[in-house]
Amino acid sequence: MRAAGVAVTLQLAGCHFAGANAHNLDELHWSDGRHKRTGTLWTPYEYAVHVGIRSLVSGLGGKPEEEAPTKIDDPLGSCVDNLCELVGYSDSDPEIVAQKVEYCSRLAVDDAWNLSREIAVRELGRQGARLELGNHPPRKPTGEVAGVDVVREALRRLINACGPVLKGGAVAPEHTAEFAAACEAIDALNLDRQGALRLLRSVTIIEAARSSNPHLAPLHALGLELQRTCVRMALDSAVNDTAPSTAGGTDPGWGNPRVRAAAIEACVAAYGDPAFAHFMTELNARDGDAEHALALLKLVKARGFPQPPGDIKPEDRARIEQQWSEAILHLATNYPDAPVRIAAMGALAKVGGRASYSLREEDWQRWWAQRSATASGNKGP
Repeated sequence: MRAAGVAVTLQLAGCHFAGANAHNLDELHWSDGRHKRTGTLWTPYEYAVHVGIRSLVSGLGGKPEEEAPTKIDDPLGSCVDNLCELVGYSDSDPEIVAQKVEYCSRLAVDDAWNLSREIAVRELGRQGARLELGNHPPRKPTGEVAGVDVVREALRRLINACGPVLKGGAVAPEHTAEFAAACEAIDALNLDRQGALRLLRSVTIIEAARSSNPHLAPLHALGLELQRTCVRMALDSAVNDTAPSTAGGTDPGWGNPRVRAAAIEACVAAYGDPAFAHFMTELNARDGDAEHALALLKLVKARGFPQPPGDIKPEDRARIEQQWSEAILHLATNYPDAPVRIAAMGALAKVGGRASYSLREEDWQRWWAQRSATASGNKGP
C-alpha cells in the first residue's frame, strides 16, 4: 500500500491543471461541437488522482474502473469556465501551449456557444502572434486534402519511427533518418482543420513524453507548423463566423457579429499590418455591421492607420489614407449607433494627431471641409 501511495503522489506532482480543463472540454462536447448534458467533469485534484490511479492500476496489469457519466447542469457555463482557465495558463510549458492552440482552434469554429467561440478566437490571436504567422506564410496546398486513412497512416509511420528515438542515448543514423522522414511526410500533407487537429494532438502527446530529447528537433518543428496551420484555418473560418445548426452542418445566419469582430482583432494581432490594411478596405462595404466597424475603429484609435505595402508610392499611400479617413468620417457623422459614431471620432483624432477631440458631428464636418480645402489644413476641432 505504501508503494501505491508513493506512486499516486508522484503522479499528482507531475500532473498540470490544464489536463483537467482539457479532459472537461472533451467531456462537454460531441464531435460536432454541440454540448453534452451528461459527462464526468473533474476538478484539477480529481483529475490528478484519477490519472495517478489509472497509471498505477495499468502498471499492475489491471484495468481502471470507469466512472458513470452524471448530469451536467450548466454545460455552456462549464465550457466557458474551463476554456477561460485553460487559456489563462502561462505559455512557458510547450504541452499546455499546444493544448491551447488545439482546443481554441476546435472551439472557435465548432462550439455552438457564441461566447466560447469569441474567447477561443481572441486566444488564437495571441497564439498567432507568438507563432509569428505573418513571417510564416502557408504553403500552397498540392494534391487532394488528406482523408482520415491518409492521416492515420502518416501517424502510424511516425509512431513506429519515434520508438527508437524516444529511448534516448545513441540513436542509429537510419532510425534518425526514418524519424525525420516521417515528420516531413506529415508536414507535406494537404490537411484540413480536422486532420491538422488530430495530428497536433498526437504530436503533442509524443513530444511531451521526452520533450528534452535532442533527437526530437524534427518533431518540435512539425508541432509548431501544425499549430500555425490550426490557427490559420480557425481564424479564416471565424472571420466569416457561422454556428452549428440543429439540423447538422453550419448556418451562416447563426453566426455572431462579436465573434467576427474578435476574429478581425485576432487576425491583426497574428498577421500585423497586412491583415489590418485588408480589413480597412472593407470598412465601407461592411459598415452595416456595428461590431465589425467598432473593431476596426478601435484598432485605428489604438494604432493609427496600418502601414501599406513597402513598394507603394507616396502619392498612392496618401490617396489610400484619404479614402480610409473619408470612410471613418462617414461613420462619425452618419452611423445610426452612437458607440460607432464616438469610436469613429476617436479614430479621426488619432490619425489627425489630436489628444482631445469634439463629439459634435458638425465640428468634424467642418474639419473635413478645411482639410479638403487646403493641403496643410489638418486642424482638428
